[in-house]
Amino acid sequence: ENIIHGNLLACTADRDRVAGEVINVACGDSISLLDLVDALNELLHTSITPTFAPPRKGDVKRSRAAIGKAQKKLDYQPVVSFAEGLARTLEWFRENPVSTQS
Repeated sequence: ENIIHGNLLACTADRDRVAGEVINVACGDSISLLDLVDALNELLHTSITPTFAPPRKGDVKRSRAAIGKAQKKLDYQPVVSFAEGLARTLEWFRENPVSTQS
């Protein structure tokens, strides 16, 4: 929903302000893989335990989409949190199971 919201804002924005710009649209939070595992465990009522391995060359330790340009140029604010988006995604997959049969 955040991506759709950002795209709609870009579609209606002043062309002189956004034409040719690359603008990140995201939640604005940094979510680690451990945060994701915790959230999935809570939503799925599971107890997935991560397996840790040594870091690999080129691994990104932390990342966070900078949404400042979207906020400034599009007046963008996330409309759905990471937790809510993940819950909605899981619900969608529950309602739309993927068939493994051809």
